[in-house]
Formats: sequence, structure tokens, C-alpha cells
Amino acid sequence: MEARTVILTLGGAAALARELGMPAGEKAAGTIRAWAHRGSIPGEWMAAVSRAAARQGRPEINEAMLAAIAERRSLAARGLSTGSSGITAPPLGRLQRPCEPTA
Repeated sequence: MEARTVILTLGGAAALARELGMPAGEKAAGTIRAWAHRGSIPGEWMAAVSRAAARQGRPEINEAMLAAIAERRSLAARGLSTGSSGITAPPLGRLQRPCEPTA
């Protein structure tokens, strides 16, 4: 699941902003939409989003899952990925060629 899916699952930007107790209005919904666009929910909001999900009967949306989304986004931003055995290096095509020794 990705941040955008979490937000949509919890009723969308405006509904989630209300659920989190943010001030009513476009600014709060815009903040939530920015999270979706950025691809992760800020760490300081993960516990509140997890509690909102639990109130809506969505226990699979929890702090550990939100942290995993943030970690995947962070790794992707650095050109890394997580494989079944943990962090893997970027594909070879994304690496610079080593310098050729000069004679």
C-alpha cells in the first residue's frame, strides 16, 4: 500500500484532515494531498493516522506500515530498493563507469 492509497482508504484528504483534528478548510486538505503527492506521511503524523485507521476498522494501516512506506520512498529517492534480503544497490545502468587507468 502507498501513502495515496492510505489516504483514499481513510476517506480522502478532507475526511482524513477532519479525522486528524486539523482545522477545517482547504489548507488542511491541501496538506494531506501534499502527503499523497510526496508519497509518504510525515513521521509526526503516523501515530495519529494509525489511530484514525483503527477507528475506521482498518488495523492493517498502522505505524509500522506507514514507516515502511516512508522507508521505501526514502530508498527510492536515493536510487536504492529493498529486495527480499534487504537493501540492494541501484541497477548497474545507473552507476557511473569506473575511470579507465591511463598508461
